[in-house]
Amino acid sequence: LVYSEFVGDSNENLAFYATASSTLPGQNGKTYDASNLIDGNLNTSWVEGVEGNGEGQTIEIGLGLTQTVHGVIIYNGYLENKYLYQVNGKVNKLTITGADGTSKTQDLYVPQFEAVEQPFSETDLVCDGTAIQFDAPIQTDKITITILGATPGEKYQDTCISEIKVY
Repeated sequence: LVYSEFVGDSNENLAFYATASSTLPGQNGKTYDASNLIDGNLNTSWVEGVEGNGEGQTIEIGLGLTQTVHGVIIYNGYLENKYLYQVNGKVNKLTITGADGTSKTQDLYVPQFEAVEQPFSETDLVCDGTAIQFDAPIQTDKITITILGATPGEKYQDTCISEIKVY
């Protein structure tokens, strides 16, 4: 599902904080912290910081208090521009899990683009995000995302996610 097809006009993100099991150290004035996942900016990205493609790495999105959660929207890859998207890794399979243990595993489509340093256009569906929905709404105060598979970038194995919305 694409974000706009399921959630409609709601831009509310239930996320309160984000942490990750690893993070690539900042470089050239950029940071890759988990807080980038919930900053509302597709030009920033969380980048995992382990050898390989990041399989097994986790992200925890805290909600501040127990809330009704339908799922998450993943803005996959480094979306600042098509070049950064293409040369860095993208998640191709993940699991989302609520605090009660309810989980959903899903494969993610990873489109390819010509690696040119230009921004994405409004028609590039990758910027709409991919909705991953629990089978039924859950009550939880956090969501854990586990990377099960990743597509390496053309230049780097670093797997990136630009934004996560909890709805």
